[in-house]
Amino acid sequence: MSRAVRQPSLKEILQAAITLGLSPETAERAASPGLHWEKLGNITMKKSGSKPSMLKSIASEIVRVRQKEAQAATEPKRDKR
Repeated sequence: MSRAVRQPSLKEILQAAITLGLSPETAERAASPGLHWEKLGNITMKKSGSKPSMLKSIASEIVRVRQKEAQAATEPKRDKR
């Protein structure tokens, strides 16, 4: 199974990091040096393991949330009578 997540949003990464207890901090209008004209934002957090393990955990959490949302969207809606 691939752990790659297509186009994760800043909001998804932030929520996953919060859920995992990584104490994230955001800089909403920050840019990376290579794309200084695109102010996409970034997230910093305290290191709680190796970078690859943290990234895998965040990616897994995003996948879990996306699957849960997709499942909820396909379930038939019930009448609340």
